[in-house]
Amino acid sequence: MELGPFPMTTECDSSFVMANESTPSSSQPAHTYYEASQGHWRGKMQATILDPFAVIRSMGLFNALSVLMMGYLPRWLGMIYLETTVTYQIGRPVRHTTTVFWWGIPMMTSEEFVHIHGDGIQFSIEGTSHFKMMPWRQVTMSGRGHIDATATQATYELKWLGTDLIQKTQRGDDSVTLKQSSPGFSAVQHQEAKR
Repeated sequence: MELGPFPMTTECDSSFVMANESTPSSSQPAHTYYEASQGHWRGKMQATILDPFAVIRSMGLFNALSVLMMGYLPRWLGMIYLETTVTYQIGRPVRHTTTVFWWGIPMMTSEEFVHIHGDGIQFSIEGTSHFKMMPWRQVTMSGRGHIDATATQATYELKWLGTDLIQKTQRGDDSVTLKQSSPGFSAVQHQEAKR
């Protein structure tokens, strides 16, 4: 998830090496990180609009509407929850899914694939998102990132909804904290392992 709500095309860095093309090792941070992240996760999202005009400029008005709604939604109208899954299997890209819920209704779903490079640190990512209110529309996402030497922190540089999104994650044994930022917007998610 660990891609949170933007967690989220089809273009991939052609230099990546999938896990089955390298010899994954528990000492390679990306393999350790994603293997330890397997399972179901759930948590609340807190979004903050820092500059609505920057959000609109970076995404365009149409794309910005859902992001602005998340940031301005009063808490008494209900919290936004995310559920994510991570599936790690040697020889395959890591599969990551996200569902954004509001009042128990799935408002957005996404599926991403993480391609771990041969160095076991860098990765490429590609995926798609679908919105409940616009079922005909598919939004693509692409990016890259790396896992730190401790295999507990990941940095993602993503292109989603026409803008650049930076996501940093900190993984614990049974929890993960995600911090996202893009022009005019920031969000924090704290997810717990779902047993």
